[in-house]
Amino acid sequence: MYKLAVFDLDGTLLDTLDDIAASCNRALRLCGFPLREKQEYRQFLGFGMRRLVQLAMPEEARDDEGTVHRMMELHREYYGEHATDATGPYPGISRLLGDIRRAGVRTAVLSNKPHDPTVLLTERFFPDLMDYCAGQREGVPTKPDPAAVTEIIARFGFDKADCVYIGDSEVDARTGRNAGIDAIGVTWGFRDCPVLQAEGLRMIADTAKELSKFILDKA
Repeated sequence: MYKLAVFDLDGTLLDTLDDIAASCNRALRLCGFPLREKQEYRQFLGFGMRRLVQLAMPEEARDDEGTVHRMMELHREYYGEHATDATGPYPGISRLLGDIRRAGVRTAVLSNKPHDPTVLLTERFFPDLMDYCAGQREGVPTKPDPAAVTEIIARFGFDKADCVYIGDSEVDARTGRNAGIDAIGVTWGFRDCPVLQAEGLRMIADTAKELSKFILDKA
């Protein structure tokens, strides 16, 4: 059994796609850009807010710092008020978290989403199910840099061999690898299974029940 399970948020614990797409499309509209299809955002997520809005923008506008900043501000303002409109946990996730915590596993969230909405969503949907959560913060590199994961592991005082990082994307797989800990991929999020397989993950879960088994059995 792992002693510490650190989870990505978007695409792993919560289906946030509708709310993120709505917020980004509003920002695109206000900046005079074409809107994106919701499913396009699946590939844009995982790299942090700045990269999200840049990828949503037309390619020729992505290097315009003033417009990127305006897109970020428009998204931050609207999403802060509408982050829970259509968002919810994936099937079985709340039960999974309760089960592993009762077994003695400590839990944490680490997201490239800005810190404030990360905390808001974690507290809204998983009250009393997370020991710690962190989003992207000033001065802390975004995933797949291992700094934030290393900080969390040090906070709990566990050996790296007893810790695992769980996520739905290549960013998450690389985060675990860069931190020197095991990683588990999940297939219900924003990337397809071949993307996770290409990262060399030996544990890929198709359901919350399977993920629980990986965590508790430390396969």
